[in-house]
Amino acid sequence: MAANEGECADLQADELTALASILPEDQFEQLGRARVQLKIPISFDRPRKVRIISSAPPLPQNPRGTATSAAQGVQQGATDARSASPLQLLAQRQPPAAGPSSASHQHQPLQLQLQHLPPLTLTLSLPPTYPLAAPPTIESLEAPWLPSSSSSDAPSSTSATWIRARLAQMWEESRAEVLWLWADWVREGLWEEIGGGGGGGGGGEGEEEGCSWWPPWVSTSEREEEDCIDLFEGSCSSSSTTPPLSDILRAHNSSAETSAFEYATFYCSICLDDHKGRRCTRLLGCGHVFCSDCLTDYVRVAIDEGLTEISCPDPECTKNSNSNRVDSEKEEEEEKKRIVSDSELLLLVGQELFGRFAAMRKKTIAEADPTAAYCPVVGCGAVVLGRKEDEGTSFEALRECEQCGFAFCRWCGKAW
Repeated sequence: MAANEGECADLQADELTALASILPEDQFEQLGRARVQLKIPISFDRPRKVRIISSAPPLPQNPRGTATSAAQGVQQGATDARSASPLQLLAQRQPPAAGPSSASHQHQPLQLQLQHLPPLTLTLSLPPTYPLAAPPTIESLEAPWLPSSSSSDAPSSTSATWIRARLAQMWEESRAEVLWLWADWVREGLWEEIGGGGGGGGGGEGEEEGCSWWPPWVSTSEREEEDCIDLFEGSCSSSSTTPPLSDILRAHNSSAETSAFEYATFYCSICLDDHKGRRCTRLLGCGHVFCSDCLTDYVRVAIDEGLTEISCPDPECTKNSNSNRVDSEKEEEEEKKRIVSDSELLLLVGQELFGRFAAMRKKTIAEADPTAAYCPVVGCGAVVLGRKEDEGTSFEALRECEQCGFAFCRWCGKAW
């Protein structure tokens, strides 16, 4: 055994050295000679549909037809889970029983489109006989989307137990170094199994083996068969001191998108050069990216030329904008996406120039209105429009200047 432990110690040292050289410092920390912490980031290659199921177990029915308490049902499930090993749980999973009470109890799931999830923090200790004779000991699994399995009333304790069982199974199949394999599976394989569109979420291992990611009260018919990831808001993430899971996920996704954008490289179709994202601006409507300097100059020139509507300068947008006239609501909506929004213009050129642009646009629109009149006050001369609610009434000729406040008659120009 001593020789075996010596060989294991060498393998552990080599594995930890390799991980330290591969993973960034914020993703790998050695807590001691045989303890490590992996902080595994989770990002998809595209935005994915994420359902947040906020619920508690339905009240089970006793033989007399009366409901028992939810706490009793959950406590019994937790006792069963503690009495079995992770591998036994993995092998003995049963499909959840479907029933009318289950379907009616569920709240309507909240759907989000996310490309990044908060990282999973995996704290491990390495036994003396790892990796040849024993797997790493999982001390904790922590993530906002995965309430702690130590809480017996947490709906996601089933999910945490399932992850532990899958990790244990990976070591059992290889009986070798698995820390990198585990991290890689959490990054990608986990989400392929539970959200790969296979119905039960079991990926290549079959529908039945993927069942226990879901709490037992979520019936098979309630699970998404499309490319969707189901997460569960348990008691740990719904307390009065913790924001809702949806808010946490949105905030992290936004922060991760900003960080990813800043460090990515983009091609600017104006200067025909590559720039880092921190020097670029992405237009909200169409999503095209330009270096901020070029886009600012483009907008300034457009304002100086008197344009009242500034479109995206990307060739794809200009081609589509000039190809056909707008004949449908869908085409009109697509046309609006090619227009640089007011909030973007303000950020690009500042308050002073944007104010001049807004005034010029308002004047141009007003002058095209046949009911418009010019304010007769010397030094003002603003274009004033009538109010729709005054049409057909005795106030139809009333005009009130927004710039100086003077009320006058449209026809004679005298004070009202």
